Amino acid sequence: MGQCISMKVNDTKHLSKEHIKDHDKRMKAADKKGSKKVRRSEESSDEETSDEQIDAGGSNKMDFQVCDGDFGKSQSPINIVTSCSDPLCAQNKPLQDCQSDPLRFNYPDSIRGCTIINTGHTVQINIPAHSKCSLYKGGKVYQLKQFHFHTPSEHTIDSKQYEMEMHLVHVNEENEIAVLGFIFTTQQTYKKPSLLLSKSRKNLIKKTKSLIMRAQQNQDMDMHDDEDSEELDTDDEWDDDTAKLTKKVGDSATGILATSPRGRGDSVAPGNDFLAQFWDDLPLKKTESEIRVENPISFDYLFETSAKHFKKNVQSNEIEIDMEIFEYQGSLTTPPFTEGVQWMVSKSTHFINVKQLNKLSSCWGHHNNAREVQEYHGRSVQIRNQSSLRGYFFN
Repeated sequence: MGQCISMKVNDTKHLSKEHIKDHDKRMKAADKKGSKKVRRSEESSDEETSDEQIDAGGSNKMDFQVCDGDFGKSQSPINIVTSCSDPLCAQNKPLQDCQSDPLRFNYPDSIRGCTIINTGHTVQINIPAHSKCSLYKGGKVYQLKQFHFHTPSEHTIDSKQYEMEMHLVHVNEENEIAVLGFIFTTQQTYKKPSLLLSKSRKNLIKKTKSLIMRAQQNQDMDMHDDEDSEELDTDDEWDDDTAKLTKKVGDSATGILATSPRGRGDSVAPGNDFLAQFWDDLPLKKTESEIRVENPISFDYLFETSAKHFKKNVQSNEIEIDMEIFEYQGSLTTPPFTEGVQWMVSKSTHFINVKQLNKLSSCWGHHNNAREVQEYHGRSVQIRNQSSLRGYFFN
């Protein structure tokens, strides 16, 4: 029988970077002595459970033990490899697997009532429960609880570390965690979003609502016939809209829409449009309570600049997107480093200008709040290129 080492973490919300580094060292030392396992003996009931328990609202007190076992072999973050010559290279997820395990983003076009807090080591935006913002994966629904930031990025791509990473933390009814990550860099051309994705979603809503009304009225319904509705786009208008969207998003992906005076993320370049929605609300000092975000937040900016093509599906009330996502099984990146987290990291990097980056990192004194990359231990990374975005929420 192996020896167990008991540890208690009190008020993990306020753990410092030194605590994290110290725990990492102990984990590495334990791994050298024989592969240790952390077993949490008391699960937190806090609904704001995240990929960073210490980022969540409230004070979590947890007891856990380090025992012999396999713990430590599914840790995050990792270095994501795209070079085909490397045995760790991420592989494309087969189409049949994408279809049998669909990824659906049930995100409304905007979310109101968000709050923001500075924990002292990151800034976190909390999502209200009434937003019904969720994702569907593996036959389970995960609610978006919050998102927060790391400078520099925690995940690296081909050993390159970027300036910032944002984590969207989702939790299901069984307290299982799914995290969607976006990586940001100043070394990229500014891409102005066209917002045609948002417009197309609204058109899809109108079409879907019309179909529902016709079905409720027991009318004979042709799924492709909207000739008697003046409010709806015709199929030709939709196709024209889709063509424009595909072209503009494709141009954006190659930087054609760049308007930065110097072409890169310097301080005079326009800021990232998604971040700009709440950047004026960033609390520059640690806060004791949550602060209301003034403006609604839309995630369409992220989806639009992460994909090249969109395709309507009126029957399923979804817009199919070809956003490429790295998927793997990992862990929390801060104590207690709980494993079993489903990680999804957007392959596309996103623009952030220097002014935005400096303001963000100043919120925690420009300290590095990113964990070092961890070993694979036999794990693999897959690239998903098929997902969908719901056009409308049904009550």
